[in-house]
Amino acid sequence: MIVTTLTQTGIRKLYFWCNSLNNLERPQEQVRSFLTHYLEISEVVPQVRVHIRGNKTMFPDDFRSRFEALERQTSGNTAFDLYYFLNYSTQDDIRRAMEQSSPVTLDKVLERMDEPQNIDVIMRTGGNSRLSGFVPLKSPNADVFFVPEYFPALTPQRIREAIARGQSREIRNGF
Repeated sequence: MIVTTLTQTGIRKLYFWCNSLNNLERPQEQVRSFLTHYLEISEVVPQVRVHIRGNKTMFPDDFRSRFEALERQTSGNTAFDLYYFLNYSTQDDIRRAMEQSSPVTLDKVLERMDEPQNIDVIMRTGGNSRLSGFVPLKSPNADVFFVPEYFPALTPQRIREAIARGQSREIRNGF
């Protein structure tokens, strides 16, 4: 439903921050439940190319291999790109990018980070008005939109509202 609504408005990418590093410290039943949920969502949307970003090293092995298989299976799909940020925090992203950069320069670190560039709208679901470890370094002008609904309960109307808000805003550079 979300992908259909977005494609109807001409949007072809969704970056979905699913969980922070701390979420994998929860009881294993909870961790396995939400990882399974993300896999199930991906399986019901045709023509979507799935990308997994974040620190994959801490996933249970069976889920790591299932997410890698999902990326391979959907790599030829072209209608829509769905990016899952699993086990993600900006600080960890910077740390991992620094480990891959030699010599370490700001440009190289930013280039190697998982975080996408130029996000227009960030929607935080669940009624929380905080970003919980997601700090958009490469999208300083992103509009942050807080909604009370949790992800599965988002309606097409709420999604269109967030898109309209992002498209109609005026950037005043701090004024």
